[in-house]
Formats: sequence, structure tokens, C-alpha cells
Amino acid sequence: MQSSEACSGCGESVVEQAIQQVQARARTRPATTHGARTVRVVIGLNRVVYGFARHWLLFVNSFLFVYVVQLFLAPALAAAGHRGLARPIYRFDGLFCHQRPDRSFSVFGQKMACCQRCAAIYGSMFLLGLLFVALRNRITAPSWRAV
Repeated sequence: MQSSEACSGCGESVVEQAIQQVQARARTRPATTHGARTVRVVIGLNRVVYGFARHWLLFVNSFLFVYVVQLFLAPALAAAGHRGLARPIYRFDGLFCHQRPDRSFSVFGQKMACCQRCAAIYGSMFLLGLLFVALRNRITAPSWRAV
């Protein structure tokens, strides 16, 4: 049936019938109002997201600092005789690194929780984050007109 054809039962076009059905549904739906609790939750989530957006560099550098510290904490704990505390750190870092002893630094007579390459990557990410904090007001956006 084409949209311009009339309905066999009532003589109206199919398009007119569809419009009337949509309008009837819209009239029967209650207006959406949000409760006070929902509004408070949404405002609270907005504040959390805005706070994270304003302080993203602090969160990233804090995470990298903790990650780099735990690379040194695992061999320190193992050397101090707390192998049970060091084991979860080694296992967690084993998810991201091969941890081969011949490619790992030795700290306190114990191998580090990751290889030299991974330690250099994570350490340089942390140091570059600190450098960016120090220089971020001096850095300007590149000019694309000069390209």
C-alpha cells in the first residue's frame, strides 16, 4: 500500500493514520519529571567528571608514581623476607612483562618486578609527566599555518 493510498476501512491515508497514532501516544505519555534524588545524583556525577577533567594530570602522574614505586617495592619486600607480600606484585606485573631475569635489573639482590625496558618506559612516562607539569604554562600549541 502506498502512502498516498486511502485506508480501505476509513478512507484516510496511511500517513495520516501514522501521524494520528504518534500524536495519540504522545498525549497518553506522562510528562517526564526527575525526582530530587535523581537530580542530586546527576549533579554529583557531573562534579566528579568535571573534577577529573580539571585534575587529570594529577591522577595520571599519581598512578604512574605508584606503579613505578611498586616496581622497586617488590624486590625490597622479597629481600626483607616478605615474599608473600611481594608475590602479588610480581604476578600483577607478570601480566604486562615477561620478567626474564637476564633482562631485569637487580635491586637489593632481587630481580625487579619488570624488565629493564618496561622499567624505562614506565619511569620515563612518570618523569615526562612531571616535566609537563613544570613546563605546561610555557608550551604553546603548534601553528598549523606554518606547515
